[in-house]
Amino acid sequence: LTYGDHNVVAFMLYRKKPWVSPTINRNMGEWRRKESIRAMTGMGLREDQLVFLGYPDNGTLEIWRRHWGERPAFHSTLTNTDKVPYENSPVHGHLHKGEVLLEDIKSIIAAYGPTHIFVSHPADGNMDHQAFWLFTRVALWDLAHQGEPTGKKLAPSLLAYPIHFRLWPAPLGYFPEEPMTIPETMDNDPANWYELKLAPLETEKKHEAILAYRSQLQFRKDYLRAFARSTEIFANVPEFRLSQAGKPVFTTSGMETEEEPWLAAQEAETAAPATVNYSLGENGLSVNLEVENPKMIKRGLGFYIFGYRRDVPFALMPKLYAVYYRAGLAIYDQDPRKVVRRIVLKNPEERGSFTIEWDWLNQPEKVLIQAHGVKDAMPLWQTSWRLLIR
Repeated sequence: LTYGDHNVVAFMLYRKKPWVSPTINRNMGEWRRKESIRAMTGMGLREDQLVFLGYPDNGTLEIWRRHWGERPAFHSTLTNTDKVPYENSPVHGHLHKGEVLLEDIKSIIAAYGPTHIFVSHPADGNMDHQAFWLFTRVALWDLAHQGEPTGKKLAPSLLAYPIHFRLWPAPLGYFPEEPMTIPETMDNDPANWYELKLAPLETEKKHEAILAYRSQLQFRKDYLRAFARSTEIFANVPEFRLSQAGKPVFTTSGMETEEEPWLAAQEAETAAPATVNYSLGENGLSVNLEVENPKMIKRGLGFYIFGYRRDVPFALMPKLYAVYYRAGLAIYDQDPRKVVRRIVLKNPEERGSFTIEWDWLNQPEKVLIQAHGVKDAMPLWQTSWRLLIR
């Protein structure tokens, strides 16, 4: 999805020079692409079997959230461009836009015709990893519906693997005989997990591939080597049907992720994240919040809410962000400077509930939703993205 051109700290350590620039970042992106080629060819793949798109590292989730339709393309400050800058990318020059990225992924999947797709988990602490699952999920919906008239549906299974989760993997370092465990933050997650056992030689080959990423090893060597274990794990991210009005069909609690550098300082204050219940309301999606720490309401809770329906291009569907504060609810549609709706809520400090009307989402068949706690516009915790079916 990206060339990995955002890891500034790793770049400075690798170059042994305490500065970066757009040119340096692009060069490092090219270098990380070459590292990936060395790693993957060492695992038995050919270079012509690898696809590197070159969309902005640490920018693809922002593209997902706010850069569709009439909204301008996302501008990457680290590479100083609003389009894919890498000439060796098959999508060189493509704008940093949601509909463009979505079509690129659809084209690649359609050309390959896979039966299984493995992608990063929607609860991952890395924003690009969340975006990769989201774009892939919508791409598969589109491809399945596009094949309906001919009867040639493309419907591969979609499995997710964890990467960035707090205090995981454990222990750090190379322990090839140890199995990979499910992250503790996912203990209460309802997903079905699958385990693939590796032969010792396969684990060793994976470790050799990890060592090919030299630009990253100086920064997080023990963390990266911890991924060479005796097993691999994958999750089947579930769908939840909103089948009965007024009855919650799913409860999700907040999960702290290791990618948030400000989390440690706030951990004592935010140790009890919210519990979020989703259910089918009379006219929309009902959201019910249960918080043990009232300060969380004062700081704010945010919800990204995206609807999907097969007869409307996804780029034209609303992309809502609802911010729940002490005074009520403010709803935005991509543009963070423009409130499209304000709602006054009752007793928000004790227990909050609100409804997102289906008309606001253009009567979707499916909903992708994520909740997170915020302070001064910075996320403190998040839930996984959830897939709800009407």
